[in-house]
Amino acid sequence: MAALLAAEALLTLPVIEAEPLLEAISIAFPDPRWGSIISSMCLFAIPTVISGMVSPYCIRLLVRGIGSSGREAGLVYFVSTIGSAAGTIGTGFFLVLVFDVYRLIAMLAVISLLVAAVAASLSYQLRIRNDD
Repeated sequence: MAALLAAEALLTLPVIEAEPLLEAISIAFPDPRWGSIISSMCLFAIPTVISGMVSPYCIRLLVRGIGSSGREAGLVYFVSTIGSAAGTIGTGFFLVLVFDVYRLIAMLAVISLLVAAVAASLSYQLRIRNDD
């Protein structure tokens, strides 16, 4: 899971320096609808797909038996939904007023990298404990 979080964070960072790519796309696709769709796909498709892998992988890590699989999946998706709603509302109403979009993306990438580091550390500690 740490690798997934780190990968999506690192693959999101090029968005910060994407002005030349966006310029080229706007020239190639003058219709703003198509330009926006293609720009979004170029910048966010891979990080979004990787982010989409996190919840199923969390469920796989949490499920110990078939009897608890529904409860574990429900818990993961509950936390995911609450986090998505809070992130959308917080960003849309508060953070965008304080930070520019590039800084927000960088901050979220750093947060993902920190969570990945914590996950990797916990995994390493659990592995050591199980080996003893």
